[in-house]
Amino acid sequence: MKSNALDKPWVYSLLIILFYGSAWIIELFVVGPLQSQISYLALNSSVASIIFLPHGIRVMAIVLCGLKALPAIFIASLFTGFFFLKIQDSIVLSIITTISLFLTIKSFGFEKGYTYENITLKTIVLTAVASSIISSFLNSVYKFFITQNIDFVNLILTHTLGDFFGAIICFYIIGLFYFFLKKLFY
Repeated sequence: MKSNALDKPWVYSLLIILFYGSAWIIELFVVGPLQSQISYLALNSSVASIIFLPHGIRVMAIVLCGLKALPAIFIASLFTGFFFLKIQDSIVLSIITTISLFLTIKSFGFEKGYTYENITLKTIVLTAVASSIISSFLNSVYKFFITQNIDFVNLILTHTLGDFFGAIICFYIIGLFYFFLKKLFY
């Protein structure tokens, strides 16, 4: 049996951390400024994004790696949080992120991740929707108790849509990249 580079935990962990950090940078320097320019999309731009790309990386990691992705996602979330959030928020949101992804994995029963043959559009959309709802609810509850003057329903809606659209956009970009490479080399 031929060994794959992604079979090594340190390889996929490093990739998750790099992609997650990159998604945060794109979020802060591209998506955020664009969103603030389009006022009708900036529902709660200081609290939640209508397109949250880091969630797409998280969903992609759990779809491909299952439970093995959780430590890397926790570290990536904590690490990026230290740069972009308060330390307390970084720790709590990293724990919330990991718990929400764990619940998503357990809900769908793909502890080891999906094989490449089993990943379908339905799998991606269902995982993105479920993880978006779970993550959004837990994040919104935390943010509501920290800042009680926030419209809770609007916050959950913005988080859910942002997480879902971020996941779909990430999968679309990766899919295009994959098909481009496949055409290039085959």
